Amino acid sequence: MKTIVVTNRKGGVGKTSTTHSLAHGLARLGRRVLMLDLDSQGHLSVWCEAPADAPTLAEVVSEKTALLEAKLSIYSDEDSGGTVDLIPGGDRLFLAEGEIERRHSIPQLWLKEQFELARTETYDVILMDCSPAVSVLWSAAIVAADWVIAPTEATGLGVEAVAELHVRLAQLSKLNAAVQLWGVVVTPYDARTNLGREAFEAFQEQANGSTVWPVRRNVKLSEAFGYRESIYQHAKDSAAAEDYGAIAAAIHKDLG
Repeated sequence: MKTIVVTNRKGGVGKTSTTHSLAHGLARLGRRVLMLDLDSQGHLSVWCEAPADAPTLAEVVSEKTALLEAKLSIYSDEDSGGTVDLIPGGDRLFLAEGEIERRHSIPQLWLKEQFELARTETYDVILMDCSPAVSVLWSAAIVAADWVIAPTEATGLGVEAVAELHVRLAQLSKLNAAVQLWGVVVTPYDARTNLGREAFEAFQEQANGSTVWPVRRNVKLSEAFGYRESIYQHAKDSAAAEDYGAIAAAIHKDLG
């Protein structure tokens, strides 16, 4: 099993779209995937149509429910047998972070300890969607992760954000020396512009051996969110489905 955190310190760069699309792409390849919505905005939970009264990670923090008791079944692929489950997030997480700090001497270890207590080995992959803010849950996700995937926009600010992520990973390495940047996802990417090409080259230079993946500009992703469908359900022949499908296939291969 691999735990993957999808993160960037900059907002609006496709973290939720990447998490949702990779989870469903992996399920189409037969993988059992658990998604965690660690964002108090809860956009991943909205996309998955999680009921408003469903338990969230906030209830796990307050010990009202165990981690896997809060999961919701989201998707099952009839052909491959792959599945996607979700543990919702949302605005209740805002107060839960203070609870983690009060209950734990090293709050950054909270999520890793939860994974060790729960039977998460029933999954092939855990994908964590984080808010852009550096917070207790953000740090806990990094400490609990094997791999980091960084969605980013193809701009100078995007390059700076990925550089900052490298610094943050180094700062947390004393709690998780094994975590590595698996890949950078440039979204949306337009190879026709000088800015896009230059930013893409900059990402490759700072990637330290990890792969830089382009996801082409495509309105179908926004439509898929609106229809509460995966990109593969909504527009299986779209550029976004092709690009995210390629990234999911690479993860699938690296899982062994």
